[in-house]
Amino acid sequence: MDESTTGLSTEELKDEVANWYPTMWKEFEFTSANNGQSFWARETSFGCGRLGSEIWTAAVALGLYLVKESSKVTGKQILELGAGVGLPSLVCQYELGASNVVATDFWDPEEFFSTGGDAPGRSFGENLYFNLCQGKIIKPFDQQTMAQRLDWTDLDTVKAALTSFEGGTPDLVVGSDLVYYPEIVEPLISVLKTLMESCSEAILVIALDSKREARDEFLQRLPEELLNCQVESKVYRVEHTYPSQNKENEDFLFLTIAKN
Repeated sequence: MDESTTGLSTEELKDEVANWYPTMWKEFEFTSANNGQSFWARETSFGCGRLGSEIWTAAVALGLYLVKESSKVTGKQILELGAGVGLPSLVCQYELGASNVVATDFWDPEEFFSTGGDAPGRSFGENLYFNLCQGKIIKPFDQQTMAQRLDWTDLDTVKAALTSFEGGTPDLVVGSDLVYYPEIVEPLISVLKTLMESCSEAILVIALDSKREARDEFLQRLPEELLNCQVESKVYRVEHTYPSQNKENEDFLFLTIAKN
């Protein structure tokens, strides 16, 4: 990253996290008729961001899919679940011109952990907040964009997120790699049921590998629980190269949830 790309030097982009933790900036460019500009997203070590420390390939897949389906995003209000670093939300913002983007994830506001020194304790949400909010120092946002805490086990936080949208509802809900452990299936379905009471469509992406132990239960229960919605699933081979995870041309399951 250099001054010609961002208008700011690397030193000017450093915050407290960058002073204490290994930090990496990655440039992305998703081919798009609407924009086609590149943007940056920050990653950190796991000790700082935990599951929100790096960009997962399913997030890249979701971003590529949204570019192909840009009419679902341009000028629309978007809510991202389990946003992590926030790549799909950045695609909606920078590439596709969404009118309002709210990227959500869970973090405990009271949670701090020992770093073994003077470094500040950091947890979930750190990169998401920086990329979507403090990221204004990289390129000015013309639209509203925010990072917000959302606890799937607390529907009050879901309702709070909905107040961020004009009319009290997003046009589209998106999420990638949300299904890992069996204990999250029930709360995730509950959140989707609440959101689909007002939202017309949701697009979820699931990586097809053996590590997603809750995947089969989630796929079975989703159409059973969302009786007022139509759930369609398709497997797409996403052609991308993501060297840091040594993966390219990977298969993903895309779920589309639409109100009947």
